[in-house]
Amino acid sequence: ASSMTRARKWLSQCLKGHNKCQVAQSTERGQFSPTRLLEIGQPDAEKVRLRFGSAQDSTDIQYATLSHCWGSSKVLRLTSTSFQRLKEGIEISELAQTFQDAIFTARSLGIRLLWLDSLCIFQDSYEDWQKEAALMSHVYRNAVLNIAASVAADSNASCFPKR
Repeated sequence: ASSMTRARKWLSQCLKGHNKCQVAQSTERGQFSPTRLLEIGQPDAEKVRLRFGSAQDSTDIQYATLSHCWGSSKVLRLTSTSFQRLKEGIEISELAQTFQDAIFTARSLGIRLLWLDSLCIFQDSYEDWQKEAALMSHVYRNAVLNIAASVAADSNASCFPKR
């Protein structure tokens, strides 16, 4: 918990004190919002739900992204079948460990929105994948931060291994 408190302080200092971060926040971020994001703690504290970005609310959107290795693990993904469940909200505990860790990290840093490729891009729609893949550089560039699960070999591994 103390390391997350420290990280939250660093993030706050970065966003308030670094000129490049301030410029990026005030210009680029106000012009872009991902098509879909996961809303942490909605409809209740132990759930996440899929929400849709829109031009009018993009000025105050702060979201995190996750860089991770899918590996061979079979995890819940956004498909035409799972769409309704994700839209209504699913238990965080149903998600792969890497995703749970990313949600914990974002929440600990005061970030309520998270972009995960496998849950924000329809995995059974070639058209949606083509459209969203073309926006990926904007998605990552306009995030307040990227969580890198660099030690996790697949989605079932933790972002926080024992040292």
